[in-house]
Amino acid sequence: MAAPNNIQLGSLEFDEIKASLISYLQEQDTLKDYDYSGSAMQTLLEVLAYNTMYYGHYSNMVANEMFLDTAQREESLMSLVKPLGYVVPGKSSARGVVFIRGARNADGSYSNSLPRYTRFVGRNNQGVSYNFYNLEPVSLIEDLADAGEAIFTVVEGKTLIKENPIIIDNITQKSFIQGTDIDISTIRVEVLNNDTSEWEEWERKSNTSTGLDENSKVYWLERSELGFFVVFGGNLGAITSDQIGRVVTQNDQVRISYLKSSGSDGNEVGAFTIQDWTADSNQTLSLSENGSDSPNLDAIRFFAPKWFAAQDRAVTVNDARAVLSEQGFGMDVSDPYISFNVWGGEEMNPPMYGRMFVSVNTLGSNNTETAQIRNQALTTLKDKTCIGILPEFIAPLYIDLNISGFAPYSVGSTDLNEAQLSAEIQNLFMKEYDTRRYETSVKTGRIANMINGLLGGDVFNVSAGDLTLTAVMTINAGNTPYLRTHYFRNEMEDNTLITGKGNVVYGTYIENYLEQRGYSADDVDIFLEGSDGIIFAKYTEENTDTFIGQVGSYDVDKGTVTIRDDVYRGPFRLAWNTKNTFSGQQEILCSVNTGNIVPSSTSG
Repeated sequence: MAAPNNIQLGSLEFDEIKASLISYLQEQDTLKDYDYSGSAMQTLLEVLAYNTMYYGHYSNMVANEMFLDTAQREESLMSLVKPLGYVVPGKSSARGVVFIRGARNADGSYSNSLPRYTRFVGRNNQGVSYNFYNLEPVSLIEDLADAGEAIFTVVEGKTLIKENPIIIDNITQKSFIQGTDIDISTIRVEVLNNDTSEWEEWERKSNTSTGLDENSKVYWLERSELGFFVVFGGNLGAITSDQIGRVVTQNDQVRISYLKSSGSDGNEVGAFTIQDWTADSNQTLSLSENGSDSPNLDAIRFFAPKWFAAQDRAVTVNDARAVLSEQGFGMDVSDPYISFNVWGGEEMNPPMYGRMFVSVNTLGSNNTETAQIRNQALTTLKDKTCIGILPEFIAPLYIDLNISGFAPYSVGSTDLNEAQLSAEIQNLFMKEYDTRRYETSVKTGRIANMINGLLGGDVFNVSAGDLTLTAVMTINAGNTPYLRTHYFRNEMEDNTLITGKGNVVYGTYIENYLEQRGYSADDVDIFLEGSDGIIFAKYTEENTDTFIGQVGSYDVDKGTVTIRDDVYRGPFRLAWNTKNTFSGQQEILCSVNTGNIVPSSTSG
């Protein structure tokens, strides 16, 4: 018999490896006339197959850990992103917002500031207490009563390490701080200035930072499996005398402060009370949130390359995303578009060159929290952008995308009833559309194809024409005598614009109309309806729609709606059918609801 070819190993499945080994042995001449299904030979073949399978899996895992896109272990990501200037964090502390008025120190007199690391104690709904601290001194703005007040963020810390002396290795210029439960955003490094005898805070940099020399008072962080190295300046290598960062000598005194975090246990904490001080008013404005027990590996894969490309500045949109991530934006979720979006002015209509826009998801935040988020985002971008680029914050626009229609299926093609088929459709989209996010794109054609692929692809026969995609915007009317324009930013269907009836408060325009005719708001249902570019207000009485007047206009090509602001006061919902596709651009945050797709049986 001719010599067989090499063993064919195209799979890591045990049974297929074993079958390949048997096929190889049956074709060779050395071991002839064996019953390869016999117990002894079977045992040897299974050992060889198991060994091959385990080694194949091991090799595959090792190869995966060599690349940023496929690495699964946190330790691998630490090594892969280090050349990119990205530090993998450990635990992250939860943060809450408090209001203080009339803070009194030990002698009972009002103070115009709170010192750094003033302690607050909060409790969660199980009654467990946690310590929180302000990371920076807080100025208390005084009013006529001479009682200063302030709104500020407090950060959870199970342990406060304050002004702890550390020893720097003169050769490596490093010092190790142990523990991955350190929140690196709270680290503060100070070096004693021997000339002034004052402590100076040094700035943390990444290895992509530029413009540094031997006088720069900076340090770096390196992550290890057990903690973090604090690294100071030195020359760039044995072949050069160039130096970045000031060297710490044996005569320099260095101290460090940071918080050790409780991670996610510190979330949902409130009822904050100031400790070692008294206050006339001490209020919790928001419960603590965003504490995490480990870094989000998906977010690291997304942001680390962008951070390296940004080189610690925000010139492009991706640069801006990277520097915002360094401040914690989007790091608590696997998909950063759930948290924020950035775009350039050239994407606006009309274009606004030289501008950069940022929008942050503030759903569920109060006015104080929203203002803090806006200020943090803008401050971060202003510090990193080039001269001539103006960052601006745009409040998010929340739009609900409702997909309705019928899903035809063949009678006899399945044993499932229509309720079970509806559940199959819902489960299909639950994962993909489970969270409101920026940059969401929905097409009825794609939705139809996904439904048709269910249950082996032989049950449903849905086309894009069977489905309707409706965009619903919630507008907060101010009851002002002006026209306001609202932006869907997509091409929309004509003659499909409408508002819902009921559960709204009418504005001055409607109130005056009703008063002139002796009606009350409870007598009629008033709604808006669009036709041929014009928006009309109407009311329904005894199943008859009556025209009130023209209150606005719309543009189907641009997806814009202009309405009198005094038709309603407060929130109302505006629904508009799309042309089978909708793209959530710029400040638009979309949720997707597929609950109105109804299975419909057909013969055949």
